[in-house]
Amino acid sequence: MKKYSIIIISIMIAGASLWNGCKKESIKNPPTANFNSNVTNIIVGQSVNFTDLSTGNPTSWSWTFDGGTPNTSNAANPIVQYNTAGVYSVTLTAINADGTNTITKDNFITVTNPLPTTNLTFNNKIFTPIIVTCNNETQTIAVGGSVSYAITGTSVNYTASTKGTTSSGSLIGLEMTWANSVTLSGSSQSLDLITSSSYFFLKIQNSGYSTLTDLWVNKDLASELNYPTVTFPWSSTSSPTYETGYFRAWTNSNIKISYVPADGLTYYYYLLQGTTYSSPFTGNFTLPFTENQSKTLNFTPQYKSLIEETTSIPLTPGAIPQYAKEK
Repeated sequence: MKKYSIIIISIMIAGASLWNGCKKESIKNPPTANFNSNVTNIIVGQSVNFTDLSTGNPTSWSWTFDGGTPNTSNAANPIVQYNTAGVYSVTLTAINADGTNTITKDNFITVTNPLPTTNLTFNNKIFTPIIVTCNNETQTIAVGGSVSYAITGTSVNYTASTKGTTSSGSLIGLEMTWANSVTLSGSSQSLDLITSSSYFFLKIQNSGYSTLTDLWVNKDLASELNYPTVTFPWSSTSSPTYETGYFRAWTNSNIKISYVPADGLTYYYYLLQGTTYSSPFTGNFTLPFTENQSKTLNFTPQYKSLIEETTSIPLTPGAIPQYAKEK
């Protein structure tokens, strides 16, 4: 009997030992470090929000931020500011009771210096208001006026347009446009919007006693334009000047306009260049045409003459000229 008791007791002791060994074995779950941020490309002085994406339920964190302020953190989701341009790495170590894990993302944050800001001014150096669009903003520049834009960057595109109109708003002459790209200086910069010597702006001054009408510009030329119903009334108290529009300037450009005096007959008067008309008057443009130029024709029938007057608006010192093209 004693022999069998010893065997049973031995089996019981071995089983207990095996059970105790199983209880000591456990599954470990160390973290796997990972993270992200709300941005990776910023300007000097901006901040980045980092978010812990580690698995394994970490209980503490150790961050290292090259170039950042602060350059270390134990927060789960730190906010870091970068004050110097450069490309920087970020390291996160995630920790829990079962272990640690580290991840480094090289060249993760790119920090650049702020782009320069230019105060760009457009100057209207011609004879009609200009509508200009720049930096997604449209403004109207009065004659002789200016508008400005504060633009961040190294270059900008702009468009602009202008035209002469009748009192009813109809186009007279050519519509002039600009469409250019400008390299920005990073400080103050000025652009003069003008016309080249290939164009002139026409004004009509009526110093007579009858209405002028049936205006022709560059008659019999490729750029001929005619306005048979446009009128230029006279005044008993003044000699009114009427602004018309922009026209091509040729070496043989001409202007023709009609005058109906009290006798009811229609007379045509010409101002010419390179051509001679015998009746009722001949005259010449002064050549060469200049950029940014207007021509004023003063009709004085009592003297049987058309007097040419020329005006060229001076440019802004230091401004960059921007030449219009016809639409």
